[in-house]
Amino acid sequence: MNCRRRVVPVLLCAVLLLSLCGCLSTSMDSLYGLPQISKQYLHLEELAETEISGGSEYSAPTLGAYRQSIQFYDMNGDGADEALAFFRDSAGPYIIIYTERAGGYAAAAKITGEGSAIGAVEYSDLDGDGFTELIVEWQQGGGLRLLCVYSLKDWAVNQLYTAPSSGFKVMDLLGDGGSELLILVSGEGGYALTEARFTPGKDPQVSNDPLSNPNNVDSVDRLRAGTLADGVPALFVEGKTRDSQYFTDIFVLRGGRICNLTRDPETGVSLTLRGCPIYSTDINGDRSLEVPLCVSLPQEDADTPACWLYDWYGYRADGSSALLATTYHCTVDGWYLTIPQSLRNILRIRRDDSSSGEHRVVLSVVRADGILDVAVIYTLTGENRSDRAAFPGRFVLKDSGSVIYAAQFLISPANAPAGLTEADLRANFALIVNEWNTGAL
Repeated sequence: MNCRRRVVPVLLCAVLLLSLCGCLSTSMDSLYGLPQISKQYLHLEELAETEISGGSEYSAPTLGAYRQSIQFYDMNGDGADEALAFFRDSAGPYIIIYTERAGGYAAAAKITGEGSAIGAVEYSDLDGDGFTELIVEWQQGGGLRLLCVYSLKDWAVNQLYTAPSSGFKVMDLLGDGGSELLILVSGEGGYALTEARFTPGKDPQVSNDPLSNPNNVDSVDRLRAGTLADGVPALFVEGKTRDSQYFTDIFVLRGGRICNLTRDPETGVSLTLRGCPIYSTDINGDRSLEVPLCVSLPQEDADTPACWLYDWYGYRADGSSALLATTYHCTVDGWYLTIPQSLRNILRIRRDDSSSGEHRVVLSVVRADGILDVAVIYTLTGENRSDRAAFPGRFVLKDSGSVIYAAQFLISPANAPAGLTEADLRANFALIVNEWNTGAL
């Protein structure tokens, strides 16, 4: 019995080894072959070339997150992706939806648009019926865009909704797991916001929030879905006024209606106006968006350029806000430093760009006997940046590959004030990440 128990595993191992050797041999042979394109994709390419040979050309969306000429998305929830190809001919832009058929593809539906090009597209099951709706902005003349929502259930093109648009966002504003469509329309000196909710088999429920000349708006630059400090979903609308101020409008649903948290209801003026071109972001990693306000630091003399700190406020659904972080952003060199509140009123900052390939930012504090220079942060570029980062007394904060950020104390490190020690500088230093706005603006 013991012999059988030992022999069976040995025989199994031998069989597995032989099988494995065959697999390895096949795998090794395939390493030397050229990558093979599946017959399905070759067929899809043939179908697209047929459109092009007939006088069409690819016309990829120009805005938003989906900008490919051919996109793949499971539109009907069957687990297989459909291919959506974006074209344009002499009559205008159009979209063909191809479905998988017997090792290839076949055209299932065609959507013809109005205008000269496609602005942005989005995919979302707006009415919760298990089928994805296609949201398309068709670019009209004069910068106008026409937003259309299409149902493709059973591959029958059914236009559910259409409206003028300057940008849109699909998000769960109700917080119930569904999706709402929020459409922004810019006008003379302001903009209006429309919310559309969809229910299977019914016309969309539409509510408007007309805003009369808010902030004397010159442009709306960002449209972002985000979360408030208390976890409530919100829409962040950010832009610029005609007098070169920047603003953030935060919209939530309150009592079933859209409400703007950051606008004074009596004066209509935004509470977030600022002179610095900086936008909301999750500055402290709490997964909510904070709104910046600019605060100018006192200047040592009239010849010293102005220096700004950013106070970042977190908002709650009841409209209250709280200061959550303060930062100094060195936008020229691409880094920022979180400033402890203990230094908030005594910190002074000045720049020195006189050396080529070595920008300096000096951090100082105000004391009873005057201003004390504490440390300097270097932005080092050029081929010898590694050598300069290794100068005596310097320590590296970040290395981005092409740029090294280093620091050095101008006093004894042991005497550095709380908030400006080496550990503080390392912990509070970060690179500015330029977020790509994937909204339809």
